[in-house]
Amino acid sequence: MAVAKAKTDLIGTQASKTTVTAGSSSTSSVLDCSSYVGIIIGMEVVFGGTPDGNTKLEVQTSPDNSTWDTVPYTQYEIDYTASATKMKSVRIGPEVKYIRVKVTNNDSADSITVWAFAVGMTV
Repeated sequence: MAVAKAKTDLIGTQASKTTVTAGSSSTSSVLDCSSYVGIIIGMEVVFGGTPDGNTKLEVQTSPDNSTWDTVPYTQYEIDYTASATKMKSVRIGPEVKYIRVKVTNNDSADSITVWAFAVGMTV
């Protein structure tokens, strides 16, 4: 049985990342995951020249695309490094029906550029 993979851009794209200014956040549109047997959520961040704060990604879930959990399904931070590009991915279980992601720039002065994406797996 072959596994098919479909990538969906959630915030920005690999070629055209979204700018998130210092101290602000960006939330994606909703992704329907009901047909997936597994999901990988990834984030690529490009830090400015003088960063002083990490970048946080929260995965938010909903059973019906109406009522959203108040506690993230999972979250992680990417440690800042001046003028660096960093990427991290996590696997999400197949029990999730709808997701959206929120990226928060915890820097006090520098903007970041971000690409957040999902890879859904079907059989």
